Amino acid sequence: MYMKNRLFLLAATLGLLTLNACGSEDTPNEEACPTIDAEMHLAQTKSNPDSLPVMLHIADRKCAVTGPNVFRLYRMNMDGMHAPGAYATQSTMGTPSLPEVSAVRASMPSMGHGTAKAPTLSSERTHEFTIDFQMPGSWQIEVDFVDASTTTTQTAVMDVDVH
Repeated sequence: MYMKNRLFLLAATLGLLTLNACGSEDTPNEEACPTIDAEMHLAQTKSNPDSLPVMLHIADRKCAVTGPNVFRLYRMNMDGMHAPGAYATQSTMGTPSLPEVSAVRASMPSMGHGTAKAPTLSSERTHEFTIDFQMPGSWQIEVDFVDASTTTTQTAVMDVDVH
């Protein structure tokens, strides 16, 4: 009986530690990702080999953190590119177009799950959406958007590190 109780306590403790690892932090890591008065370029990809690049920016912060994050998607013209991690300004972005985002999904491939809350699309800006990350780590963001030049729906997939 004594051994069963000890095994039960050990199993319960390990279960609580596992649940705690997937829990959320109430406050973002302000040291690692301070707030800023600009947008930060996080990622860039092409939705297909023949298309122009799609860029993912985060608003008002240097990087993504646990909790809600506001993102903006831009379709880049070839006249102005800048590197991930750079502050986004009109002079560094050239003339981006604003794609109409129709759906967003976020997943954490290493853990096999998505976000606890579904990402939300902005009602005011067609290229803006919010993702509420419940834990730090490597996340993958999939964004469906309508390309204004072809009026077709495309999907961009980008990796983002959350602090």
